[in-house]
Amino acid sequence: MAHEEAEREAEKPGPFTDERCINDPRNKHFEAKKSLESSLIFKRACVEDSCLEDLKAKDSFPYDKGVTIARKLSAYLRHGMSEGQFCKVDGSVELEELARSIRFRRDWVLLATNPRFDKDGRRRFLVIEKMFPNGDKQIRVAALGGHSHFIPNPPGHYQLGIESHDQIGPLVHNTSEKDKIEMSNFLSQMGRRGGINFASKAMSDSFRPNASHRVVVDFKQALKHKIFFFANSFTGISYCAGAWEGNSWNGKLPFIVNVNDNEQHLFHFENRKVKK
Repeated sequence: MAHEEAEREAEKPGPFTDERCINDPRNKHFEAKKSLESSLIFKRACVEDSCLEDLKAKDSFPYDKGVTIARKLSAYLRHGMSEGQFCKVDGSVELEELARSIRFRRDWVLLATNPRFDKDGRRRFLVIEKMFPNGDKQIRVAALGGHSHFIPNPPGHYQLGIESHDQIGPLVHNTSEKDKIEMSNFLSQMGRRGGINFASKAMSDSFRPNASHRVVVDFKQALKHKIFFFANSFTGISYCAGAWEGNSWNGKLPFIVNVNDNEQHLFHFENRKVKK
């Protein structure tokens, strides 16, 4: 009986048995397709100046002006945005609103998002083209981490697991505050809400070349203690968000945890040879 019932179930028509073209109004999925088309919004990351309105201006744009605007962009998009000005999901701001807020021309703002105006050559911003079903487009700009506001999903962020961690290698954070970290028993994101910055040894050394010590995470142990890590595909930087408390990440990475009266280290210190 069970075998016969399974055969009858297999013979029932499936959800896509209508052989008429999906664009045929007689197709039973036609209305669902129309509804999807009328509500679907796409976002495109513009990482190669593809959203710039005047590419010729790029070559003649003064470097000093670009640096000045980039600094203002960094301060505003990470710490200065007001409630209602930014997307609460990815932290992006519409270009017109952004240009008004920092008091620079919109085309200059777009040009200043280029990594060449950062002192370390780092990509700190992402230009996003938002495309609506009716053909309209909206240009938005977002910072890639380091926010004071809680931004749950900055562009390019993805959660790190064992496999992805093994691909990018050890997570390192350079510091000169070894004693304070040991006394407090944790590494903290301080005033930021985006997590503690980590990177490869080479990147960390370029960011903080004069730091006395290197913090190296025991990634597997940290995961066991429900510490979450994210990485950003646009910057190559990783973030320790800490543990989930209440309705947000606590931004802390414990140094030593006690498990059944046994102490476990979630990271260790390495001395750095600082060039003088």
